[in-house]
Amino acid sequence: MRVAGVNVKAGFLFVVVLDWAADGEATPTVVASNRFEANGSLGDADRFSDLRDRIRQFLAPLGVSRVDVVETRQYAQWKYADAYSRVVKICAVMDASRALGVPFSTQKTGDIAKTLNLQASMLQVFEASRVGLAKNPMYWTTGLSEAAAVGLHVLGDPAAASDDDEAEPA
Repeated sequence: MRVAGVNVKAGFLFVVVLDWAADGEATPTVVASNRFEANGSLGDADRFSDLRDRIRQFLAPLGVSRVDVVETRQYAQWKYADAYSRVVKICAVMDASRALGVPFSTQKTGDIAKTLNLQASMLQVFEASRVGLAKNPMYWTTGLSEAAAVGLHVLGDPAAASDDDEAEPA
């Protein structure tokens, strides 16, 4: 199964596509990643359409079977502009997923952290090696790691399995 993990943070949309290694390794690997920013020179409807289309164009050739977004941990005291920006980005991902015919869902940080044996506050600094990377790529600590974490959560993290449980690729 190939999944796209998505995180919205600091005005950007981070996407990481994960899949099980082709050579039979027990570690899911990053197939592709990207950071998207809404085009601020466009009006609201055109900005949404442009972002949706760029997400769809990025994901379409990668053959993802589902898209999962990290839910926000902040539920109160939002500034309207910040909440609006986040919701528009998530809706663009949702609509791109629909256009590709793949399921879309959101995942709670607590559930993601539990799968990865981390505290929810530590998702931004979990080790890139858990997704087959030798070092942290650009944007890893500014939002990309959470996108990878949600993808790893959906695939099932073999590093989090106990010695009694042998993790199998999903």
